[in-house]
Amino acid sequence: MCGQRGNPLKTTLQLMSQLLWLDTETASLGEVFQNYTGSSRDINSRAVDATQEELQCCGVSNYTDWLGASWLNQTGENLVPRSCCNTTFPSCDGNVDEPWKLYHQGCQGKLEMTFQFILRFIMWGSLLGFLTEVCAKYFNNSF
Repeated sequence: MCGQRGNPLKTTLQLMSQLLWLDTETASLGEVFQNYTGSSRDINSRAVDATQEELQCCGVSNYTDWLGASWLNQTGENLVPRSCCNTTFPSCDGNVDEPWKLYHQGCQGKLEMTFQFILRFIMWGSLLGFLTEVCAKYFNNSF
């Protein structure tokens, strides 16, 4: 899954809708990461993996966020999810002892930038639609 790339905008929008529809108990990004189980059946885990793979990030602030996560403690290994692996290192297994193979930037900042981009796109698209309607009405009335 790490090497596969789909439509980034589509995946990001799907991720955002998943994050927005989560229960209020798990609404914060940090709690979504804390509730990670690694299971493909778990919506939190799928959202985390999709976020990390698509936005090429790891953890909330950075990959060290996983060191205190319950999932890492349950596995008993010093591994972060494979979705943290930088795709330029196919041999990456998520080992925190090899941090150069992991994405260093956290997902919170990247998600915020993505939200801001989408909101700006919606805002400018709405403004353009409004101006188009005004111009169309003006030209239709003047003839």
